[in-house]
Amino acid sequence: MNAATQNSYNSYYQNRRFTIPRNDGKPPLPANVTISGEVLNANKFQILDYEPSLPISYTDGNWTFAFTPTYALPVNPADIKATLQVNNEVKSYTYKETLPNTFYFSLAVTYAFLPHKKQKNI
Repeated sequence: MNAATQNSYNSYYQNRRFTIPRNDGKPPLPANVTISGEVLNANKFQILDYEPSLPISYTDGNWTFAFTPTYALPVNPADIKATLQVNNEVKSYTYKETLPNTFYFSLAVTYAFLPHKKQKNI
């Protein structure tokens, strides 16, 4: 489970999401048009997602191989308020994000540099 506020996400919407010039290949907006956005209730601490996972590892000598599949189930999607201003006319739109469930995994290989113990002859 991940829980947090969405203050950093709100900062992204306020400072980067609708900035000009845009680097996404779309043409820039006319000078008389501004777009701004914010995440509503961004400072509210809440559960963001559940992430069931099943870590699996195998060790052979000094080597360890690990595989961790994870399925992320987002909850509490952000409410976004977008404001469009053309000349002096302002319109605001509020919408809820659509967040899909996501599968991802991590792979790891480690090698432990352990000192060799000398065997005692009896």
